[in-house]
Amino acid sequence: MLTADQSAKETVMIYSCAGGCNVGQIANAAAIKLDQEELGTLFCLAAIGGHVDDLTQRAIEAAETVVIDGCGVACARLTLNHAGVEPHAHVVVTEDPGRRERRGQQR
Repeated sequence: MLTADQSAKETVMIYSCAGGCNVGQIANAAAIKLDQEELGTLFCLAAIGGHVDDLTQRAIEAAETVVIDGCGVACARLTLNHAGVEPHAHVVVTEDPGRRERRGQQR
């Protein structure tokens, strides 16, 4: 959770699918919009997949990690999981937008 001294822009890391299909592009556009509205900061998913040590460590230590996938294959979430990162929130564009999953709970 964020403390009173932290802004979302500084503490929420956003990773998204940027796949070649339309829903991947929608996921990426949503992540860019969240970054622009300073609700978090968009980070490079390819760096995680490429095992860039310092960026992977930042993802592991993040206060909040949000992943936006285009489809149920969930490549973005799986990439983070493979690096030892369990996202705090995971959104899949093709699933019911009224349902959000957070670690340990469903809404």
